[in-house]
Amino acid sequence: MADYFNTSIYYLVGYTDIDHKIEPVFNTEMNEKEYEHIMAYRKLNEKEKQSIDLVTENYIANK
Repeated sequence: MADYFNTSIYYLVGYTDIDHKIEPVFNTEMNEKEYEHIMAYRKLNEKEKQSIDLVTENYIANK
């Protein structure tokens, strides 16, 4: 039933208020500047994110 509703069994039985499946978390090391970049990126609208993505992809492609 949890798969049908795309939620967790914990939500269905009332153990959590999180109504969606939780994605796995990967352990990664990140310095403070990288963290700041990610937090700033998340504040952008979709068009701004696309612009940043293009610049990043261009730098990587030309290495």
